[in-house]
Amino acid sequence: MREHIDTMQKQTFVGLSAEEFRREQERVERIREVSADFLEALKNISS
Repeated sequence: MREHIDTMQKQTFVGLSAEEFRREQERVERIREVSADFLEALKNISS
């Protein structure tokens, strides 16, 4: 969570380089994938 806050502050007040932006996009995509897998697992448990 701290990493996310730090990144948001940097994006807002400093801006990101193209490489930093790419890494941030990849990180967000991984979070989405893990969240989707977790929700699917919960759905399967309750079925």
